Formats: sequence, structure tokens, C-alpha cells
Amino acid sequence: MAFGNKGDTSATGVAFTRNPADGTNERYGDFLVNAQGEDVVAGIRNTSPISELPETPGLEEAGKELYHVFEILEDHYADMGATPSCAGGWSASALRSWLESESARSLLPDEMASVIVPVTKLTNNVGLTSSVSSVTTTDDSLWAFSAHEVCGDVSWFSHDYGSWYSDYDDVLNAEGGQYQYFSQQGVTSTSDATGVLALTYRGSSRPWWYRSPYPYSVDGNDAIGYFYQANESGYPSSLGQSDSTAGVVVGFCV
Repeated sequence: MAFGNKGDTSATGVAFTRNPADGTNERYGDFLVNAQGEDVVAGIRNTSPISELPETPGLEEAGKELYHVFEILEDHYADMGATPSCAGGWSASALRSWLESESARSLLPDEMASVIVPVTKLTNNVGLTSSVSSVTTTDDSLWAFSAHEVCGDVSWFSHDYGSWYSDYDDVLNAEGGQYQYFSQQGVTSTSDATGVLALTYRGSSRPWWYRSPYPYSVDGNDAIGYFYQANESGYPSSLGQSDSTAGVVVGFCV
């Protein structure tokens, strides 16, 4: 329980970075001044929307700090796409748009941001496809790694579904070459031998995005799409729906 009953300059409440009912990207919640946590959920007093906290006399600084924490959380955990579809692949993704924004660049030290140069990246920029011609270029200053850049050659489709599906592996394998770091650490399409892909944040294991769309239509429903991830344990291949949230490991060139 959170105690906020020390007077009119203390409060308690419940807050979310997104609307818990439908996932809308809006700050959501409510609070009570001079109250205990149980007062908020008991419904015995009328609460105020969390948006009013920064304007509440005596709580302005607390409100500003809370909204700053909201932004930190939103910046760290990113959706790959704004919709469930993977149409347009990496080039049309919400994550790429954010990484190209001033909001993302502002998180970097000035001396680093000033020397970063854009590079050309190869990615499936269609989404659902079995054609290597769907792999085209984008110019990116900050980027997520592709599955092939991390894992090297993959045979996920031919292994799981047979050689008839190897065209999908060809699409993934056309997305750049494996980075030397991952190769030297023994990362393959089925193994993270030294644990370099395991991402933790504040003591918790997190999956993180590759920029590679899952090119096959699941159950024939083209409205639902996925991107590849390294999972919470560091296993090199898992999937996240395009509008779900995961960590981001950022690549850049100086």
C-alpha cells in the first residue's frame, strides 16, 4: 500500500503509460490528494485524472517527475509497429520512425550524437513475402539489427516446414551480413553459446527486437504480422506481434 495522507502536498494513485483497456498511447490513471492507496480502489472518494497532477497545487513537481518517468518507460520499451500488421516492414515501422526522431537522438551523449553517420541497411521492406526482391535499402543513423546480422545464416523455415519454404529463409538471409562481434561470440540461428543476447533491464530479462519482419502469413490473416526477436533468455529466434512491446538494442556507425 502507498501512503499519501501526510496532507495536501502528498497523494496516492494508480497510473499507466498506456490505456490498459485498449493500449492507446496515452497516460492513464487517477489519484487522490491526502489519501491512502486503499482509498483509490475502494471508490469511497472521487478521484482526479492523472493528467491533473502536474497542475495540482503543492504537487506540481511530483506530477512533472511522474510524467518524466512515463517518458523513460515509453522510450525504453518500444512497439515495432503502430498497428498489428507488418506491412511495409522495417521502412514503415514505428520503431524506425522513433529511432530517426530527435526524441531518440536526445538520449545519446552530445559527443556521440555529433559523430554518428547514416549507413545503408538491407531489409525486407514489404512484410509478408517470399521474394528476395522485397529486400531493399534504407539509410539509417540508428537501427535495430536484422536476424541475419545477429544470427548469420538461418534455415528456420526449411527446418520447421520443409524445403518448400526455403524461399522465406532466403529473404531473411539477404538482410545484410552477420556482424563480426556476434560471430566471434558463437551466436548462430539456434544458439547463443555465451549469453550475449540475453538482455536485462533493472534486474528483469527482456526480449528485444530485430528489424526483420516474419515474412509468412500466419493462418492466412494478413492483418496480423510479426517481427523477429531475441527472447528473454537470449534464444536467437522468437516472434513478437508488430504492435507489442519489447526492448531495443540499437546499432550505429561513427
